[in-house]
Amino acid sequence: MRAEDVTGFKIWKYSILLLFLLAFTGVSVAANHYVWCGATGSATGADFTNAYADLPASLVRGDTYYIAGSASCSYGAHTFNDALSGTSVISILHATASANSGVAGWQASFGTTPAEWLTSQAYRGWTVLWIIQQGYYTFDGELGTTGTTEPTSGTFGLYLHKTGDGVVPVYLDGSTNGAVLYNITLNHAEIDGSPMNVGNLVNGANGLMTVQSSGLQSVSGLSLHEVYMHDMETGFLQMHAPANLTVDHSWFSRLMYTASAHGNGVAINPYDGGYSASNLTFSNDTWEDVCGTSVITVMTGTISGLVIYGNTFFQTTNTEIFPGATNPSFCNGDGQIGDLGVGNGSSNSGGGLTTSATIYNNTFYSGSTSGGSGVFFTNTNSTNIVQTNNLFVNNQNLYLTMSCNGCSEDHNTVLNQNLGYLFPCTGTGDSCQGTSKTLTSASVTSNVADVVISSGHGLSLGSPVLVIGSNVTNTTPCGIDTYYPYPTVSNVVSGTEFKYTVQQTVPNATCQAGYGVLFPSPVAQPFSSPGAKTFTLSSETIDPHLNDGTTLPAPYNVDPLGLTRGADGTWERGAFEFVNGGGAPAPPTDLQAIPH
Repeated sequence: MRAEDVTGFKIWKYSILLLFLLAFTGVSVAANHYVWCGATGSATGADFTNAYADLPASLVRGDTYYIAGSASCSYGAHTFNDALSGTSVISILHATASANSGVAGWQASFGTTPAEWLTSQAYRGWTVLWIIQQGYYTFDGELGTTGTTEPTSGTFGLYLHKTGDGVVPVYLDGSTNGAVLYNITLNHAEIDGSPMNVGNLVNGANGLMTVQSSGLQSVSGLSLHEVYMHDMETGFLQMHAPANLTVDHSWFSRLMYTASAHGNGVAINPYDGGYSASNLTFSNDTWEDVCGTSVITVMTGTISGLVIYGNTFFQTTNTEIFPGATNPSFCNGDGQIGDLGVGNGSSNSGGGLTTSATIYNNTFYSGSTSGGSGVFFTNTNSTNIVQTNNLFVNNQNLYLTMSCNGCSEDHNTVLNQNLGYLFPCTGTGDSCQGTSKTLTSASVTSNVADVVISSGHGLSLGSPVLVIGSNVTNTTPCGIDTYYPYPTVSNVVSGTEFKYTVQQTVPNATCQAGYGVLFPSPVAQPFSSPGAKTFTLSSETIDPHLNDGTTLPAPYNVDPLGLTRGADGTWERGAFEFVNGGGAPAPPTDLQAIPH
């Protein structure tokens, strides 16, 4: 036999042997499948010409499903209940030119247009788009990012859009199979509940809900990254007994508040019971106009390893006009981060017990005129809650309260502290800036407030002001309501009297006949453009203590933009680091290699 024949025989023999081994050892080779809602071919999923018109009812473990974006068609509700195969992951990815342009039937628009889910199904009393009943799935829209301003709707690769009462776009259900759902990833996705069902709120709506099997966690290893979730009726994340959760670089905008439905940005263990939640990280996220109970709420059970850093919490107005409505609704915020408050009781069924929480380098801006804002843990059985390097600006009714053992706060900065209930400003390195004056009268003439105070106001023409008036016999704020963007002084009458144009119709000016409090806003605004929802720092010199935060280890040493905190010798407080004018140094140009 010739040498080349021997070589060919060997190749053939080993190929047969390999196929034999693959067939009898259960080893399979991962495959790619293609999905396009406008496909008219053979529907085999082999390429985009013959793509599945929707995700098949059953998916193959270890395989990848590329979903084409389309402006002319959408995808239907889906139940993800594919039997596990060890830790093998099913990947549902938005199609991209880099990965798929060589596939037959490819169109450039597949990679630049969102893949949208509009059709829903009824499930456990809710209206649901995705039902996930097993673990080990990766969903990645590939397109869409969050930054320093609110994202634009329709720019994320995976787009789940459903409005109305009782809507839960993503329902992770560990009860169906009686098992924890492990390692589910959701990246580059938009979950949109607009326009809100303002006039018929009965059940509420939550962007993502996790439900556990009895005695178990609901999810473990759930990760959300670059997710834009907005305009939900009562909640963004309603999580029953989660563990090992990461929510990073995501943006959450607008929740409703009604007398019967107090929304929560994140409700941890929303039902009574002895469930636990552990290792929950919220990093570099933005929380905008979360109206209701609070933004991140420890509700029931025992919570440990709660980590909140690099976040921005802000409120644009106290009279929010929600999508789908024409009349403004009051946007109440009763604490930005905290528990429901058990007081001195031993039960954790109605308020949640926190055994460890880390709250580092967050920004809180313009909290509600009602309820509390800031950090508000009141369960006296809680332990080890630590606050460091947080920045509070123009927050009314501010709390930095932790009625617990082994808890501490230091190196926090408050600019223009407003009507603080229990804010001590006594931590190591804390900084407070702001002035309060007592009002003696305030009246409204032609939509202009004329304010007289008991001592010099120190204001000048154009100074921004925050004025909260109260009854003689009641310290509850009422009447004149000022909020960001704060009105400015239109006339300095004297050293104890000034006028400004109010921002809305004052419903009951007579309640201003008593006393109240005036808080002039800071002379310098520390943020780049809060009106444009941009909270990067505009300077390092706003307050002498703004840029002397305490040094922290990784991962807390990197801000949401990837800037290394303290790299220029100063560690700013709040979510964003100020470095070289707010950005990273430019890379060198015109480099030359000089041979030796």
